[in-house]
Amino acid sequence: MLVATATGAFVSSLNNNIVNVALPQMATDYGVNPAQIQWVVTTYFLTTAVTMVIVGRLSDIVGRKRIYTRGCLIFAAGAALAGLGPSLWICVMARVVQAIGGSMLVANALAIVAAVYPPEKRGQAVGVNGTLVGVGSFLGPSLGGLLTDTLGWHYIFLVNVPFSFLLFAFSLLFIPTDKPDDKGTEPFDLAGTVFYALAMLAIMVGTTNLAENYRSAPFWLGPLVIGAGLLALFIRQETGHPQPVLDLRLFRNLRFSTGLTSGLCAFMVAAFSNFSLPFYLEHTLGLPPASAGLVMTPFPLAMMAFSWVSGYLADRTGTGSGITTLGMALITAAMFWLSFLTPETTPESVMWRLLLLGLGMGFFNSPNNSEVMNATPPGQLGLGSSLLATSRHVGQMLGTSLAALFLGLALDASATLSAPAGAAIAQGVRLSYLAGGMIGAAGALLCFWRLVTHRRERDSHAPREEWQGLTARQLARQRNYAGHRLSQPLSAAAPSLSRSLKPGLRLPRRPASDRPKG
Repeated sequence: MLVATATGAFVSSLNNNIVNVALPQMATDYGVNPAQIQWVVTTYFLTTAVTMVIVGRLSDIVGRKRIYTRGCLIFAAGAALAGLGPSLWICVMARVVQAIGGSMLVANALAIVAAVYPPEKRGQAVGVNGTLVGVGSFLGPSLGGLLTDTLGWHYIFLVNVPFSFLLFAFSLLFIPTDKPDDKGTEPFDLAGTVFYALAMLAIMVGTTNLAENYRSAPFWLGPLVIGAGLLALFIRQETGHPQPVLDLRLFRNLRFSTGLTSGLCAFMVAAFSNFSLPFYLEHTLGLPPASAGLVMTPFPLAMMAFSWVSGYLADRTGTGSGITTLGMALITAAMFWLSFLTPETTPESVMWRLLLLGLGMGFFNSPNNSEVMNATPPGQLGLGSSLLATSRHVGQMLGTSLAALFLGLALDASATLSAPAGAAIAQGVRLSYLAGGMIGAAGALLCFWRLVTHRRERDSHAPREEWQGLTARQLARQRNYAGHRLSQPLSAAAPSLSRSLKPGLRLPRRPASDRPKG
C-alpha cells in the first residue's frame, strides 16, 4: 500500500517542481511576460484548491481506492494534452484536467495511509511519503532543466504520462479496497459544493489577477469581494446541513486548525522560492536551464533526506509540535538569508541558502502532516487529507501569485528608470524572499503556540498510567478516591475504551486501612 501512495506523492511532487525551471523558456516561446506565464502554474494550484475538498468528501462516501485509481488516468490525460498543446491557453486548459486528476491522487494519499497505520506509526509512514515528495522535488528542477535544454520544454509534461500509468498499476495491486458503511446512502451536499467551488474560484482568480493587473482594481478586487460573499454563503450552508461537504467542527481542534494554517505558510514560502529563483538564476546570473536546475537541487535534497527522519523522531519522542516549530524557524532564517541575493552572488552561495531552506521543510512537513491526520476523526480521513492538501496547494498558488507580482513591480520600475532587467529581477526576488521570511516567522509563532498549548493541555489532563482503559464508572470511582479531575475529552472517550476490556473487570478493593472511618 505504501508503495502506491509513495509513488503518487513522487508523481505529484515531480509535476509541481519540474515546470518552474522551464517557465522562462516557455514565456519566450509563447511571447508572454512572467505575469502571464504564471497561469501555467497557478491554474494547476487554483483547480486543485477548488476540487480538493470535494474529491476528499466523495472518497469518504464512495471509496478512496476508486477515486485514487481514476485520478491516475485523468492526470495522465491532462499531462499529455499539456505537452502537445500548441498555444499557452490550450496548455493552461490541459493543466486544469491534469489538476483534477492530481486532486484525486493527493486528496486520498494521506487518508489511505492513516486508515492503515495506527497513530503511533503514522509519522514514519507519512515520512516515507515525504521522502518521495523530496525525491520528486529533487529530480524536478534537474530533470526539467535537462529536458528543456535537450528535447524541449514540452517533455516536462509528457514525462508524467509513463509515471502515471505505473502508479495506476501499483494502485490496483497494492491499495486495499475500502467499502464505506454509508456507501450509496449518505447524501452529498450539492449546494455546499457549488458555493465552495465558486468561492474558491473567485478568490483564487482575484489573487492571480493581482499579479497581472495590479493597476486595475476591478480585475482583482471584484473577484475577491464576490469570493468573500460566496464563502459566507458556504459557511451558512454548512452549519445547517446534516452531512456537510466540509464539517466546520473540525476546525475547533487546535492541532488540526493550526496544522493547516502553518502548512499554508510553509508552502507559500516554498512557492516564493520555486517561482522567483529560476528567473534570477537564468536572467540575472546568466545560467542555462540545466545549470539553474542543478543549483536548485539542495532544497529538495535536504527535504528528502530529513522528511523520514523528522517523522520517525516525532513518533519516537511524541514531540511533533516541537519539531515543526524548529522546522519553521529554519525556514524563516533561510528566507531572510536569501533576501540578500544580489547580481554578484555566486551560485554556490545560493545553494547553501537553499540547503537550509530544505532542512527546515524536511523537519516541518512530515510531523505537521502527522499531527493533522492524528487530529482527524476516522470517518473523515479523506476530508482531513484533502484539507491538508488544499492548504498546501492554496499556499503554493498564493506564493506564486505574490512572487509574480513582485517580479512585475520590479520590471516595471526598471523600465521606467532604464535599469538592466537582470538587476530588476534580483530586486524582485529579494522582495519575494523578504515577504516569505515574514510569513515564515508568522508560521513559526503559530507552531510555537500550538506546542505550548498542547503541552499545557497534556500536563493538566494526562491520566495516571494505571487508569488507562477504564470504563466511565471506574474512572469516576478513581476520581472520587484520588481527587483528580480528568478532562472532558478523556471522559467522552471512556465508553469506547471500555469496549476493549474483558467482561467482569473490577478495580481492586482498597485496603481496609485506607478506607475512610465512620
